[in-house]
Amino acid sequence: MRMKDVIAIIGNTGVGKSKLAVQIAQRVGGEIINADAMQMYKGIPIITNKHPERERRGVPHHMLGFVDWRHQYTAHDFSKDAVSVIDGIYSRGKVPILVGGTHYYLNSVLLNMTLDAEDVEVPAYLDEKSNDELHEILQRVDPPLSQKFHPNDRRKVLKAISYQLCTGTRLSDAYLAQKARPPPPAYRTLLLWVYCEPETLSARLDARVDDMVADGLLDEVKQLHEFYTTTKSPADVGPLQAIGFKECLAWAESGSEEDKTDGIEATKRATRKYAKYQTRFIRKKTLLHTRQLRDAYPDHGLDVYLLDSTVLSSWDINVGERGENIATLFLNGTTSDEPFAPDQLKHLLEPPKNYDLSDRPDLWLHKTCDICTVAGKPMILVGEEAWQEHLRSQRHRRGVRGAKKLAAYEAWKKANAMN
Repeated sequence: MRMKDVIAIIGNTGVGKSKLAVQIAQRVGGEIINADAMQMYKGIPIITNKHPERERRGVPHHMLGFVDWRHQYTAHDFSKDAVSVIDGIYSRGKVPILVGGTHYYLNSVLLNMTLDAEDVEVPAYLDEKSNDELHEILQRVDPPLSQKFHPNDRRKVLKAISYQLCTGTRLSDAYLAQKARPPPPAYRTLLLWVYCEPETLSARLDARVDDMVADGLLDEVKQLHEFYTTTKSPADVGPLQAIGFKECLAWAESGSEEDKTDGIEATKRATRKYAKYQTRFIRKKTLLHTRQLRDAYPDHGLDVYLLDSTVLSSWDINVGERGENIATLFLNGTTSDEPFAPDQLKHLLEPPKNYDLSDRPDLWLHKTCDICTVAGKPMILVGEEAWQEHLRSQRHRRGVRGAKKLAAYEAWKKANAMN
C-alpha cells in the first residue's frame, strides 16, 4: 500500500510560507494545517500574524485559532492532533499541507522527533519546589540531562524528573535510544524551505511590525495584559509568548509614549532574532534529521528544496511556480529535475559546522559566568555554543570592562590606604 503523501512548507517568519501553501493547495487539491504555535490560540490575529481570511482563497485551514489561552499547548499535543487532521484530509481525497514556523512542531509529526515525556503526570509535590531545588533533583536522577537543561527551564526539568519517576528510565537514555535507531516516518514527505537573505528579511520584518502596529497590535497587547494580570499567568506560557507582548509590557502598564516607542523597537529586534533562530533550527535540526532518515528509509521522500524569496518581484517564478512544479511531480511519484537550491544558496543545504546538542551528550555542559549575573546569581549558559556567543556579547564585554575598572580601583584604594 502506498504511503500517505504530505507536503511541509518551512522557513522564517515573513517569507511568504502561507501564500505558497494556498497556491500549492489550489494547484493540487490540498488542505492546510497550521504549524505555528502562537496561531493555534484563539483570537489575537495581529500579534500572531494569522493568515487573513481573504487571502486563504477558500482553501480549508485547520488547527488555527482553536486553543484556549489558559491551555499550554505542546509539541506532543500538536503531534496527536495533526495526525488526526491528516487522516481526515486523506479521507476526503485531499493533500495535507503543513505550514508554519514552529519547526519543532513540524518535526514532531514528520520526523518522529518527540518522546512521550509530555504524557507523564507531574507529581503535585514537585510543583511546590523552587527551580534550584528541582534542578538539584534532576542532577540526582538524570545527571546527563541536568547538564542539557537550564535550571530556569522549569517545564522541561519537571517533565524530565517525572519521566524518570514514572518509567524508571532516564529521559537522557531514551533520547539516545531514539537517536540510535529512529522510528520510520509515518508519511512520504516533501519539504519546501522558503528562504530570504537576512539583510533583506530584516528590513521586511521591521516594516511588518510597523504595519502590525497600524492594524491594532497594541490593542491586542492590552487584551493579553488584562489576561496576564487577572489570571496571574507566567509571562512565558500560552499566547503570552507571542513576540510583542513581553516587549510592550512596560507600555501596557504605564501607557507612556517612551515605553510605546521602546516596545515597538524591542518587538522588531525580537522578531529579527527569532528569524535567525529559525534558520539555525532548520539547518541544525531539520536538515540533519531529514538526512539521517533519508539514509535509513529511502522510500520516505524527505527531500528538501530551497525556494528563494529574496527578490519580491521574482516571487511568482522563484517561489510560486517552482514550488508548484516540485509539489506536483512529488505527488505524481516523479523525481523533479529542479535543483535543490539556487547555486548561490546551495551551501545552506550543506551539513552545519556545529553539532546538534541533542545528539551529543558529551556537549551537555553548564558554563558559569561570574562576571554577568541574573537576579543576583552568576549567569548559567548551556553548551559551548551558547557560552561562546555570550563571551562575544556586548553585555559580557561591558561586564569585563566594568570588572577591570573595579579591580583597578580596588588596587588603587589598597595602595593609597598603605601610604
